[in-house]
Amino acid sequence: MLKIVFLLFLGLNAFGKCEKKETLKNYNESLSVLNEREADLKSILAGNTTNISSSLSNVFGESVDESSMDTLLKKLEDQRITKSIVPVELSGLYSCLLELNLDKEERILYHSFERILDLKFLLLTKNKELGNAIKEGIITQESLPELKHQLIEENLESLKLKKEIETTVAKAEKNVLAEKSRDVKELLGLKGNLAKLKIEIINKSIEYNNNLEGNIKRFEQTSKQLSVISSSFSTMTLESKEKAFEEVDVIWSDIIRNNFLKIISAENDFDIPSVVALPAKVLENRNSDVVSEIITLHEQLKEYRLKITKDVSEKKSNELKIQNSLLIQVNAIRSKIYSELSAGYVLSKFVTPAFWSSLRKEFVASPYRVVSFFFEKYLYVREKVNLGSPGIKILVTDIMTIAFLIGVLFFINFCFLQVFKFLNDIVTKLARANRSSALVNVLVSYWFKLKDNLTTISWLLIICLIKPMENFVDVLFIVEIIEIILVSKLIKAVVEIFLGNISRIDSRNFIQFKEKSHKTTQGIVKIFLFYFISMILVEGTLGRVYVYSLINIIALVSALYLLVVESTVWEEDFLSYLEKNFSGMIVDYVEKFSAIIPKKIRAVYFLFFLILLGVFNLFIKLTENFEVSKKISANLFKKQIENIEIEEDLAEIPNSYRDLFSLNSSDSTADYVMSTSGIEDQIIKQVQEWVEDHRDEHSAILFGDKGVGKTTLIHYIENTLKADAGEIETIYLKVPSKTTSVEGIKEFLRPHCDTKGDENNIGEEIDQQKTKKVIFLDEAQNVFLSCSGGFDSYYYLVDLVNSSNDIFWILSFNKYSWIYLDRAFGRNQFFRNIYELKGWSDSKIKELIMKRHQSSKFRLSYDSLISATRSEDEVDKYASIESKFFKLLWEVSSGNPRASLHLWLSSLSLKKGRLLNVNIPKIIETKGIEKSSDELLFVLSHILKHENLNIPELQNTTNIPIGLVRNAVKVCLERNYLFRDKNGRFMIDITTQYNLIKYLRSRNFIYGN
Repeated sequence: MLKIVFLLFLGLNAFGKCEKKETLKNYNESLSVLNEREADLKSILAGNTTNISSSLSNVFGESVDESSMDTLLKKLEDQRITKSIVPVELSGLYSCLLELNLDKEERILYHSFERILDLKFLLLTKNKELGNAIKEGIITQESLPELKHQLIEENLESLKLKKEIETTVAKAEKNVLAEKSRDVKELLGLKGNLAKLKIEIINKSIEYNNNLEGNIKRFEQTSKQLSVISSSFSTMTLESKEKAFEEVDVIWSDIIRNNFLKIISAENDFDIPSVVALPAKVLENRNSDVVSEIITLHEQLKEYRLKITKDVSEKKSNELKIQNSLLIQVNAIRSKIYSELSAGYVLSKFVTPAFWSSLRKEFVASPYRVVSFFFEKYLYVREKVNLGSPGIKILVTDIMTIAFLIGVLFFINFCFLQVFKFLNDIVTKLARANRSSALVNVLVSYWFKLKDNLTTISWLLIICLIKPMENFVDVLFIVEIIEIILVSKLIKAVVEIFLGNISRIDSRNFIQFKEKSHKTTQGIVKIFLFYFISMILVEGTLGRVYVYSLINIIALVSALYLLVVESTVWEEDFLSYLEKNFSGMIVDYVEKFSAIIPKKIRAVYFLFFLILLGVFNLFIKLTENFEVSKKISANLFKKQIENIEIEEDLAEIPNSYRDLFSLNSSDSTADYVMSTSGIEDQIIKQVQEWVEDHRDEHSAILFGDKGVGKTTLIHYIENTLKADAGEIETIYLKVPSKTTSVEGIKEFLRPHCDTKGDENNIGEEIDQQKTKKVIFLDEAQNVFLSCSGGFDSYYYLVDLVNSSNDIFWILSFNKYSWIYLDRAFGRNQFFRNIYELKGWSDSKIKELIMKRHQSSKFRLSYDSLISATRSEDEVDKYASIESKFFKLLWEVSSGNPRASLHLWLSSLSLKKGRLLNVNIPKIIETKGIEKSSDELLFVLSHILKHENLNIPELQNTTNIPIGLVRNAVKVCLERNYLFRDKNGRFMIDITTQYNLIKYLRSRNFIYGN
């Protein structure tokens, strides 16, 4: 810590002055400290953890907790990647080196930072792999020098005291021989015996000190041996690892046999000679000088014995801590090597006596963690008892504290119960008052599933909060066992809820269900408790070696056996739940393949699909607002209903209903569905700002696929502008097909501009009106043809738009027409405000259709679809099926509203009266297009690019012979790729539009997403 403060001082000092002489002085001193730190890191990595000058915070960071190791490693990795490697305490010095252009020193210092960071990262990674063993070893090593010095001092002091007492005893014995009075002789003999007793106690103290010194030496030797093995582990061959494992296994056996068991089982733990009470005869003559000396000596001896007893207890604890640290190291290394041994080597060990000997030793040592814990408590209690009355008082205080803490726990539990009871009353009242609310019903349902386990959950949260606290380190394994027991209760509750959900429970079979579920959950809980409690006992003492592997195998086999046995009990319930809640098609496949599954594991097979489909359904529900999930859901639903049999005697839907779903653009604001992107408001705002002279730009482009709603959007904006600002004149114009000459576009615009000037100067005349107006130019793709001389009208229109400052132009283009013009001429050269209308969401498609449907007096029936999915759930019958249907409609129409309306009408048939039956939308496939000629695809791409063309225009734009053009158009009409309007113009059919676009894009006939 002093070195960090020193470096920080140097860094800040350099940063404040940046004088060359002072900076170089600070540089040399800092570099010396950094070199020392680097040497320490290398020494630790090489296995030498003694004589480390750096503190733990320098080596492992400020937080040396095992749980924070990942965070620290990530921080170091980020520093390595970003090259942010200059320590904060030396940032000032480094800045001064840069400022003073001391390039050589700057490079040396920077490379030193790099090396230290790399070494620290390597050390922390290794420490993590070894379960924090390196850090624990260093912590213990740091405490050893002081402890050894203390033992030496105590022994010297004890030997000196012993020599003085021996001299005193020798003189006292001479005095006894010289004394003639029998009574005085007895008193002097008693005094000598007390002195001899003190010598015995001193001898015991020296003996314990020597034992502890021996353990420290063994710890240092073994720790060094383990460090050497761990430091060379990464470079070991497989054969070397096998030898290293055998060496570490011997070390582990020695630690367990010669250290732990000896410390715990030895009866010399408290065989310190007792100090008996003085005879009553002696105490009667308190006025005698000899008796007074004896009483004083007796009291001093009792106090000395208590002191030695306390010291012995502390030394026993120190021994346990040293052995714990050593055991952590050896277990980590033993487990690490074992995990990387070949399977052949491990299997070969099973047939050797050494394996069975090690396994027996592991079983014997497995309870050590518990025994060690209680032994420490035994030492504590024994120490306090030996202290007499003061110690008894401490024990009573401890017992009262424990009793108080237990009382607090019971009180907290009582508070939990009262709070949850209060909440339950509120939920019950809420449920009664809002029986018709779906949201409340869902919340109440979850509450009743969770309420019995809320106390358990609350205690688990408390345990999660207290586990990291240092106060609970000594009893951590008990806290962990309590945590596992609480988790097992939650697992039991979850399994019971799961079994309750898949079973049809009523008053007749409720008791039978409880018995079955109790048996199943008990089996699961027993395996869970066996496994995790065993892991707690095993990992700390044995590491992940033989017993650990054996427990894993036993737990796995038991779990698989229980899974097979208990699943068989619930097989009918699994199959019934599958049929009830999932697609009939999927269930049919599951049942079909179950025929080849062995009968004994068939129930497990059903359970697997039940969980798999349940997780998939949950995923779809959680991500239902994402397009990917919607597409998956739509295609699954399509698979479910693709084999539905439509009743042949159903009548066609009435024309009155068809008229509501006209494919023509709507100019009704009531039927309008607002876009999710808010394009309408953006354009209206731009027009209003232009009217108020807050904006100079006076044009906007709308583009999108045919049928996506461009014309309807234009009508909505026009109607809104008329309603909100009546003084703005609006004109809606639809460009005829194909107006590609300048004279044609002038002639088209003149009647709507109310001018009386020279027909060749229409742009100037429009601009001279000085009356602001908005002109909507729909289907503006009709002003060009992609052939020689086909862009004159487009050029003229662009010039007109940019020169008429008193007109706000809103033009709509077909998507692929606009992409073509944009690539050819560039959008920003003429227009700034460009808006693309994309496909609608499924909710908007549903809103569009239901708005029109609700204006009719017809009702809808989804019975055919429900029957096809074999859904039995009441909620699934209506809300879910309807939702899935509109997702399917959205998917097959690619969100195109006009295509959606067409598909909606194709899915309906009149069932009876005013009841419409909803069936599968009639989807026109484009199979066979991959076999089409390039001429046919070229014709399709040009029609798509212009939206509509006749035969001569097709011939001009494609430069394909007229005969091939006519043949291609004929084939496309036969396949429903195209339709012909009353003027003989050809357009892509709305029902096949997106499939054609997808294929043409894949063949690079068109571009753009």
